[in-house]
Amino acid sequence: MAVQNPKKAPVSGIGVLGVGICSDSRHVGIIYRRGSGTPRLWHLAMHYDLRDEPCDKTYFWANCALDEHNKNYVAAWITARSVRADKIPFGFDATGAAFDAKTGEFIAPPVGKGLTCATFITAVFQHLGFDLLDEKTWPFREDDIHWQNWILDILKKKKCKDKAHLAALSNDIGAARVRPVEVAAGVVSTDYPLNFTQASALASEILSDLAAA
Repeated sequence: MAVQNPKKAPVSGIGVLGVGICSDSRHVGIIYRRGSGTPRLWHLAMHYDLRDEPCDKTYFWANCALDEHNKNYVAAWITARSVRADKIPFGFDATGAAFDAKTGEFIAPPVGKGLTCATFITAVFQHLGFDLLDEKTWPFREDDIHWQNWILDILKKKKCKDKAHLAALSNDIGAARVRPVEVAAGVVSTDYPLNFTQASALASEILSDLAAA
């Protein structure tokens, strides 16, 4: 199995660092522990909605494939960072959205740019020195336009007050998308960075695990 079914293997069995993916929404987040505490989910839920909360029972999970030293290093950084309420914009194009190499502060990207639940994870790992995916190999896929329009509609219905962001975000519909299962593949793989073909193969295994639930 690429990911564990929480009904058969409770998330309490995870180590210090891993990934969680919801079987229904395919939403993805980083699972980590604060010391010996219960597993927590750190994830970008939506525009300006970065959350740190106990990982619930709807998330399939897998341990991160980094060695123990590096897993503890990443988990310690997240533990320190997750108590801060960063305002991270949701965007289809991550250009300019990153954490400062020296201070760790989130760098606000140009208007309309930002992160998804998936690219939030790649940005965190990249900041800490681990390139999970070779994102330049990701192609545009026609069916991602439906998802992008759906997200834009959600933001509008939630009455997002940042009209400039919404207008610029609409201009990025059609951008290449890293899907949640693909970034999950990057977290669990012992080889990285994964190119699109490699990530797609492992993502298919994860999708099979989710479908078998």
